[in-house]
Amino acid sequence: MAKIGRQEKKELEQEGKDLASRCRRELGLGIEPISDIFGLIERFNVILLRYPSDNPKLSAFITKNLEGYTFIYLNTKRTLGHQIFSAAHEFKHLLYDKDLNARICNPEQDQNDPSEIVADAFAGAFLMPLDGVRSIWRECFGNDKCQFITPKHVIKMQQIFHVSYSAILNALLQAEIISRPIYGKLRKMASPEHADALKTLTRKMGYSTSLIEETSPEIPRILIESLHDNYEKGLVSFGKVKYLLSLWNKTPNELGFEPYYD
Repeated sequence: MAKIGRQEKKELEQEGKDLASRCRRELGLGIEPISDIFGLIERFNVILLRYPSDNPKLSAFITKNLEGYTFIYLNTKRTLGHQIFSAAHEFKHLLYDKDLNARICNPEQDQNDPSEIVADAFAGAFLMPLDGVRSIWRECFGNDKCQFITPKHVIKMQQIFHVSYSAILNALLQAEIISRPIYGKLRKMASPEHADALKTLTRKMGYSTSLIEETSPEIPRILIESLHDNYEKGLVSFGKVKYLLSLWNKTPNELGFEPYYD
């Protein structure tokens, strides 16, 4: 694949941002943060599989089966913030790449694939529209720009937008709230060697560290509904339900299943 030049990349990124703005308008989202990207995607009848993979390079993929069902997979061995960005990335493929049958994605890494560059830009702009970032920054800190920004400022914005530390930091740079030198200094906190320090500071600010940690597997909502429907019709046994739920470390009782007795 030919290397993409700077100007072409800029045009592709703008395409992604324009699609994100259009999508937000069509969904009536305005410029507010998205509190539940996973729930939003499931509204489109997508089977969202959040499950661990031992492949460290695998972030996510989208695929369709022969029956026409769309599956989006997210690796729960990545942090929640990373999963959220990956979900928004796959959402772009879902909405605007209709001829796509399968694609394995590693957001922010595939910089020579035009479709992936567009999807990355879409994800960033969809989750963190710059007008929204500027507006909330003013609400929280009173002015557009600040020369004395610390990781605490970044963490507060991160928690509001439900994204990773590095993602919101990049948005602050794009929104021209921080300069490139300040970005470089603050970016150090996102490095693996500072992971514990970031968690400690997040806790000291009274926030959960969930965005910067791996997550447990999440059973797809549509699967729960389907299991209940088929179980009530007698199409699957209690034992089968128990086995399937065990794949997500869940029990039938937790999800409202009761054994039938003759």
